[in-house]
Amino acid sequence: DILMPFQEKKGKDSGFIDIDGNVIIEPEFDNQPTIAENGVAMVINKKNKYEFLRLEDGKAVESDETWEQASAFSNGMAMVRNTNEKVSYINEDFEVVFTADHQTVGSFNNGLAAFKNDKGKWGFMGETGDTVIDAKYDRVTQNFSALGYAIVESMEKDETHTIIINKNGEEVLNLKDDYSNVQHGSVNSAWFLVQDEDGESGFIDLEGEEVIKIDEKTYLPFYGDYATFQEDNEWGLSDADGNEILKPKYSEPLLAFNDLVTFQDD
Repeated sequence: DILMPFQEKKGKDSGFIDIDGNVIIEPEFDNQPTIAENGVAMVINKKNKYEFLRLEDGKAVESDETWEQASAFSNGMAMVRNTNEKVSYINEDFEVVFTADHQTVGSFNNGLAAFKNDKGKWGFMGETGDTVIDAKYDRVTQNFSALGYAIVESMEKDETHTIIINKNGEEVLNLKDDYSNVQHGSVNSAWFLVQDEDGESGFIDLEGEEVIKIDEKTYLPFYGDYATFQEDNEWGLSDADGNEILKPKYSEPLLAFNDLVTFQDD
């Protein structure tokens, strides 16, 4: 269900290839489109407006409407907006599902999207614009993951408390101000990257227990079963037990997916 944009030469028109490298859409776009998921991509047209593309039978069919602002699709919906209009969410048939009541909103992840109300507080809405989690947080640092957890912050007596919540709005874990830069991983990781006051990083679980000891390594969040880490300015790869699968010797972070690892050499 994935098609990737490509250029035959830098600065030339873009087309689309499939995962095997077969050309599906010949180069015809002045600006590079986004990756196409479920046959839908986004591109900036010659009039510098955003439009969406439906890729079918080797052809790209443009959406009837264009917008001055737009986001790529996430969870089957994209945000679109023109000047002096509110944000609308459209589906993959490019139909408006609803128009948001709030000026500041986010993309949908796992069926929920963040919004900020007129008092500056953040909550989450469902796929019809209804409020699912009341706006009571000072910040949303990460939207809901595939496992259904989001990371929010709340000011408590001049301290910033980091809180992990579930899709019902329940506080699963309140880390108070014990850690900074708390992040969840992508795909199916239920471990959270944290940093202590010295800037050293490690991972905790939903009970707040350290599962990979905080040390001098610089980690990025888990991507599936692996996390990449930096030591002495070089990158390696760790498994869920903290074992080094690939020793740090690479110049760029490593991402593992389907037992393949992307890397960059000299």
